Amino acid sequence: MSDNIRQEVIKTIQKLDDENLLAVREYIQFIQEAGEEPPTVEDLESISIGRQEYARCEFVTWGKPSS
Repeated sequence: MSDNIRQEVIKTIQKLDDENLLAVREYIQFIQEAGEEPPTVEDLESISIGRQEYARCEFVTWGKPSS
């Protein structure tokens, strides 16, 4: 990871509240553990569905809504 990207990630993480920080931590643990086994058919289907939803802009961001 380049230093510039690393700095941006750190800045973003520092702005998170405790609840979102915990969610990021759990996600990082999940992706670290997920590499230990090959993905199942269900995993691959879920990824495909997620990509389709993302392409249709059907997703939630962690950013706070602007007023």
